[in-house]
Amino acid sequence: MDAMKIANSIPMWIACGIPVILVIAQALIFAKKSYSAGKKIGLTEKQMKNAIKSSAITSIGPSIVILQCIPER
Repeated sequence: MDAMKIANSIPMWIACGIPVILVIAQALIFAKKSYSAGKKIGLTEKQMKNAIKSSAITSIGPSIVILQCIPER
């Protein structure tokens, strides 16, 4: 069987989709708990928004660089 046919099959999408959903759920739970912990220790709204913005840039930025390094076919 063709490798691309296997890679694009429904069972493969399900097998890969479950971990992706779990990782997204874990990230949302972590973010919610971090936000509430920040409130408990007395951080202001501005400080919380700055922390969220800087952490998003720090985590997403390197991924964009990797995508730009992929050669075109």
